[in-house]
Amino acid sequence: MPADDGSRYLLQAGVFKNTEDADAMRARLALLGMDAKVYPRDQDGATLDRVRLGPYGSIDEVNRRRKLMAENGIDVQLIKVR
Repeated sequence: MPADDGSRYLLQAGVFKNTEDADAMRARLALLGMDAKVYPRDQDGATLDRVRLGPYGSIDEVNRRRKLMAENGIDVQLIKVR
């Protein structure tokens, strides 16, 4: 169910200089039952791979995902998008 203000949320599980490291994080998340995607981004002439989950429409779902990741030692960053 969407948030009241129409916001959507992404969880970012890391930014990697090495594509293999990003793929390894995506695979680790898949083993936890989460579907993450790798988004490459050019920054200052280098490509960085961002590993993200979502979008999610409710903060409750975000919090459930964050709890599962914290229990598995994965730090995530919350990103709010409109």
